[in-house]
Amino acid sequence: MAEVRFGPTSNRRVLGCLNEAAFALSFRLSEAPSPSIAQVEDWLSKHLYSLTNGRYPREVALDLFGVPQPPRRGPLIVVH
Repeated sequence: MAEVRFGPTSNRRVLGCLNEAAFALSFRLSEAPSPSIAQVEDWLSKHLYSLTNGRYPREVALDLFGVPQPPRRGPLIVVH
């Protein structure tokens, strides 16, 4: 298992995106029936943030790992 470290960010845009995701997540988790972790992960990966230059976080992650991307589908959700 790999070591993971957490620390403060010096970028206010990153902090804003994290706060927005946490706020949205609190509403998603309050739904009945409660969503699974996989459903929440998929739901969050469909949110756009300004830090991803208009791309879904899922697309950015796939690029970083060199995985081919499937075509986009579903509604576009923009978070500012």
